Formats: sequence, C-alpha cells, structure tokens
Amino acid sequence: MIHGNWHVHSIKGLIAQLSKELYRKLDKDQKATFLQCLDRIYDKKDLQHSAACLIDAKDSYEELRTFRKQKRLRYH
Repeated sequence: MIHGNWHVHSIKGLIAQLSKELYRKLDKDQKATFLQCLDRIYDKKDLQHSAACLIDAKDSYEELRTFRKQKRLRYH
C-alpha cells in the first residue's frame, strides 16, 4: 500500500509541475477554462481527470499558438 501512495504522490507532483509551467503560458480565457476543469474534480487524488485537464489545456495552448504563427506568416 505504501508503494501505491508513493506512485500517486509522484504522478500528482509531475502533473502539478507540468500544470504550473503550462499555466504561465496560457492566455486569460485558457487559464479560466483550465481552472474550471480542475475545480470540477471531486477527488484531488483523481489523476485521470487531472491529467485530462492538463492535456486539454495543452491542446488549447498549442492550437492558439499554431493559429497565431500561421497568422503571422500570412502577413509577412
């Protein structure tokens, strides 16, 4: 049982660190959406839903970044 708790704690720490790094890059609307997703998680040990929120936020960030990059290329 101890090893299981270590595993959960380690993965939770990785998700938290990745979330902090990504959060700094998000725009205002993306931050709000990300926080709303995290707030809907009932069990704070729920790694699956935490990871899903992180992935959705990362996808949103990448889509906006790609859109902005394409927009810049069109006007140069």
